Amino acid sequence: MDGEQGGRIGSKPPGLEGSSDTRLLANPLMGDVVSDWSPVHEAAIHGRVLSLRNLISQGWPVNLITADRVSPLHEACLGGHLLCANILLKHGAQVNGVTMDWHTPLFNACVSGSQACVNLLLQHGASPHPESDLASPIHEAARRGHVECVEALAAHGGNIDHNINHMGTPLYLACENQQIACAKKLLESGATVNQGRGLESPLHAAARASSMELAALLMDFGADTQAKNAEGKRPAELVPPESPVMQLFLQREEKSFLTPDLELAMKGKSINLTVRGFMET
Repeated sequence: MDGEQGGRIGSKPPGLEGSSDTRLLANPLMGDVVSDWSPVHEAAIHGRVLSLRNLISQGWPVNLITADRVSPLHEACLGGHLLCANILLKHGAQVNGVTMDWHTPLFNACVSGSQACVNLLLQHGASPHPESDLASPIHEAARRGHVECVEALAAHGGNIDHNINHMGTPLYLACENQQIACAKKLLESGATVNQGRGLESPLHAAARASSMELAALLMDFGADTQAKNAEGKRPAELVPPESPVMQLFLQREEKSFLTPDLELAMKGKSINLTVRGFMET
């Protein structure tokens, strides 16, 4: 929650009067991020609303950046401080500013899991599409299990099937990290169930994790149990033999061999026929 925590109010920085250079205090020759850390950054990252307002009224620029190009808005969003982010944006903060690590304020908001900050940024023109595959907001939200952030990004045109070579799709990342709620939200939003990382499908990831709930969810959305990864293995072959998930795969694969009429007959116990016997005839 945004609040005041005894932050010090800096005096008006010398030399800023009448200057439009927002990097005036930044020293590009110094790599230490603390070297040009400002009181505005400090107020933003700690959610000190009153301090931030006072600093801005004294002439501190909202787009002041560090040597790593981190702005106060980046820090406010990383801390999930909605009021501070709103103040900065109202005073002209650059909504799509990019750090040396390709982080945008939107990416940072997805790290913190602040749906409020995500929505605020999107309303102010933040792009849901990453500047670089090294920092994709929707992938970060999916990996961390921030369902509301995923939902907001998808609603504003974020590519839910964006496939990054070293990470795969958001759905794959959600499955790899066992973020069931995120996986469900992505599937309900239209994510491609069989698209993962290379030949590795989301179901492969669920199988590796021995997650019954994830595997069942993916199969309910039509996941291909016969898909083979780069090693030529199907998802079931990645499940430990003693895992109850193996039984789920066996049940689903047996069911796939039944015709609708035969399945109906078996359910009604009209005939005494096993899937094994059916396969052998």
